[in-house]
Amino acid sequence: MKFPSSAVFLFVAAGASSLMLAATASAAGKWVIPVDEGTGSTEFVAVGNPTAIRIRGTAERPKGKLTIDGASVSGTITVPVASFDSGLALRNQHMKQKYMEVDKYPDVAFSLTSLGSLDKVTESKDFSSEVPFDGKLKIHGVEKGVQGKAKVARKGDSVSVAAAMKINIRDFNIEVPTFAGVTVTNDVDIKVEFTAPMRAQ
Repeated sequence: MKFPSSAVFLFVAAGASSLMLAATASAAGKWVIPVDEGTGSTEFVAVGNPTAIRIRGTAERPKGKLTIDGASVSGTITVPVASFDSGLALRNQHMKQKYMEVDKYPDVAFSLTSLGSLDKVTESKDFSSEVPFDGKLKIHGVEKGVQGKAKVARKGDSVSVAAAMKINIRDFNIEVPTFAGVTVTNDVDIKVEFTAPMRAQ
């Protein structure tokens, strides 16, 4: 049986539309980013008075999982306080035991609540941009809302994030640290980076 050309066209168009709708639904659906399975780093910078010396420190890579579900994002990443390293063993001991009280509060936790350009992250396998984010940061048993900027890049099935924020340690009930005659200012810059797989669910 020979079908009219108009019927063939409608059949092909319907098939193409179905594929496009399926692809759109997949892109806008649920995605998981298992940060645990990736690589990354954590850095912090504080300034000391009266010398204005910059104290740079590092910590273990973040761990956790993020979930993108349509236009929303959720999930928590953590960094163990015991891994904080300011470059001096005695200063590390003071920081962890006296000021951060690591035995009572072993982790720093960040819960992501919003991230810009989520649609582009899920729809494109070649995307890179700096976007705003909002979340909740829990340090020393105190949780506060924070905002910042993140560089987000997706390459294929992998996503990289480099997020930066500034916090005031007094907001987290942390006594202003003093070591060897140098007092740290209230503001601390934090940078967290990770690269991890991104999977559709």
